[in-house]
Amino acid sequence: MGRSFRFILKRDIADLSPNRRLHWRQRHAREAAWKLLAAHAWAEAGSPWVGEKVRITFTTRRGRLLDPGNAVRSLALTGIENGLKGKAFPDDSARHIEYGSLVQEAAACYRHAPEVEVLVEEVD
Repeated sequence: MGRSFRFILKRDIADLSPNRRLHWRQRHAREAAWKLLAAHAWAEAGSPWVGEKVRITFTTRRGRLLDPGNAVRSLALTGIENGLKGKAFPDDSARHIEYGSLVQEAAACYRHAPEVEVLVEEVD
């Protein structure tokens, strides 16, 4: 098995839902916060180099499920991979990154403590 690392971001992906219709400046600030959180999680994990080609898989945990299309669009806006490119892998182009699944979990315990678990693993 190749190299990998996993981290959890204590944020709600609905924070960047396209349905919120945020002002561009507000949306940009939220996107920057997600990227910074991902970079900090990478550093706290010991700054691992995962590989030339990686797969990123996401598990979101919230009080309730988002509709699948909104979940995917919200997650895409976070730019988590941009916080990791040049660190855990070379770039976020199709040559270096692919996306695994997006799993949504809903439970009452995540209502006020939503999170996103990110798994970055090397692929052949």
